[in-house]
Amino acid sequence: MKKNNLIKVAFLKRLCFIGLLLILSQVNSLYLGGDAIKNAQACGVNSHLWITDSAICQLPFGSRLRAFYSFQRHVDMTRLGSAFPDSGYAIDHEYGEFAHWPPFIQAYIDDFHERYGSQEMAWDQEALAEVAFIMGVAAHGYEDELFDSQFLRWVEQEDQANQDIIDPALDFLLIYEGHTELLPPLDFPAQGVSSALQRAGVEVSVEELETGVARVHQFALRLSQSPSTLRALVERDAPLIPWATEYYLNHRISGSLAHEPQRVAAMLEGVYQRLSGQSIADEVISHIDPASPMQLRLSAVASGSQAQWITLYFKTGVMAESIVNNIQLLVNGESIPFNYRATRWGGGQGYTRLFEVSPADPASVVNQESLQVIVEPGLEILGGEVSSNRYEFEIELCSNCESVPEQDLRHGGQQQGCFVSNANFADLGMMNTTDQDDMVTDLGFSDYEVTADLGMTVDLSMTQNREQDSSILNTNQDDQGMLYYDTVLIDGHESHSQTNNQGCLQRSVTGNLNTVFSLFLLMILYRSRQKTKPKTKQ
Repeated sequence: MKKNNLIKVAFLKRLCFIGLLLILSQVNSLYLGGDAIKNAQACGVNSHLWITDSAICQLPFGSRLRAFYSFQRHVDMTRLGSAFPDSGYAIDHEYGEFAHWPPFIQAYIDDFHERYGSQEMAWDQEALAEVAFIMGVAAHGYEDELFDSQFLRWVEQEDQANQDIIDPALDFLLIYEGHTELLPPLDFPAQGVSSALQRAGVEVSVEELETGVARVHQFALRLSQSPSTLRALVERDAPLIPWATEYYLNHRISGSLAHEPQRVAAMLEGVYQRLSGQSIADEVISHIDPASPMQLRLSAVASGSQAQWITLYFKTGVMAESIVNNIQLLVNGESIPFNYRATRWGGGQGYTRLFEVSPADPASVVNQESLQVIVEPGLEILGGEVSSNRYEFEIELCSNCESVPEQDLRHGGQQQGCFVSNANFADLGMMNTTDQDDMVTDLGFSDYEVTADLGMTVDLSMTQNREQDSSILNTNQDDQGMLYYDTVLIDGHESHSQTNNQGCLQRSVTGNLNTVFSLFLLMILYRSRQKTKPKTKQ
């Protein structure tokens, strides 16, 4: 009997080990060099949530989109949407790559309009939630396009490292340093996504979508629950990319995680406009780099450094060829030859959301103080529109600029985020208390009651479309209008601020979750010890 019990125990141990191996194979495909991720051009999944969350913070107070994000479900839907495209890689399905690019976003917008129309006042709660999800999906692809076309090239130049290293390493580092621990609910419009993909010619079932998203949610977005394992991964990978680990949260470095949010925020506004049936033909360009006070270094132009490029950012995909035909670089009013490049991987089928130019001959800008970038009307915008504005930009040149931008302390990890959100209290950080009535009541989203100004105790009650109880928050406002919190009282319990979390509407992960990585390492240790233990004859 005793021998039978031992056999059963041994069998159960083996069964558990096999189960863990199967689970870890999915983690491997997401993070540790599995075949699925090798074909992915993407910064890490948690990095996407951080960038997208921070972009929501950049939306202007009083705007309709800022009001839209006064709802926790909308924020969470956008968060999960920003992880969605990589779910295709998790099940080795073609929709993962396709979902990254502008043509899918256009197909999704068209499909959404067929189902719900383009009049936002007629959208019900489920339509509004899907709008939020679409914007998250669009954010993911745009973030990858900036990261891969810009920051990845920086890392290749400075650290001589490739994407297989940089993508997971920065995701591990971001979480380990305490910048993010977001875990949106597993809630997404699977039927709508499936319909949009089929419209674009990609066959995928609702069950496949649910499986892919569940895997990302389970194996990628819960990494914060294993600090010891994260530390081991960071200690393994960070030495390979010393420059990247120092500057990945520096907003002065093009394509870095901290550089992207402002540009992503403008793109979100563009997607919302298109979903609402509005044109963006007169404002398709959102940003240009380098923008004042940053300058273009003559030494970078001469050396061919990553810092030589002037970059235009678009709110949606624009046909690259039409940009080439409508852009000029001028010095003293005279056109000069230029080099150019669009999105790095070309998956946009000719469409790009950024466009980089640089003087072809460094001698053409020597001893000059500035050059001009002119973009004429006529850019071919995805969806059939053509740009109607003429853009003129002045780029300052300098011969004595710093070789590497200094660190931006606001993104150094020790400051508080612009807000923190929990499951049962209101999102004060997404509203301006001076004009909240104009911001929300015209959309019919909810009613707010604000009884004090910023910097004082605020009583905020939600009366429509919300499940949150009223809460009392002690708030501060910094010099850039970001809203911090010191103490939150929730159901009589005090919660202190998470000073290491940068970003917007941070949600703490609670609960005692099992850590797959830790269990796996323990099992490996157990198996290793078993192999080295001397056998005895029975």
